Amino acid sequence: MERADRFKIAGYTMKWWSKIKPIQISPIANLSSNLIKRSLLVNADFALIIALSIAKIDRTSVGNRLSRALLYCAHYRDLDGGIMAMEMETLARACPKVGAPPVPTH
Repeated sequence: MERADRFKIAGYTMKWWSKIKPIQISPIANLSSNLIKRSLLVNADFALIIALSIAKIDRTSVGNRLSRALLYCAHYRDLDGGIMAMEMETLARACPKVGAPPVPTH
């Protein structure tokens, strides 16, 4: 994919992981209700972790409020890959990962 930069790949990867929901966790009787609720977001969590990794964004530098907003969107909304690509590029400018190539300004 010559024309796709890491942000497009991250954005569309997040969209598809959230949409197809490949990870399924069956209810386990001895889990707390908190963990059962949290397991509903496993695909959104994984999608966000993968997208941030592809975009070379340090996950620890993304604030809790923004992380929760992204998880909410990934779980409950129909994500647009292009918008998520722009979001990943914006995050990379604000929270660059050590060793990542600098984000060029247009």
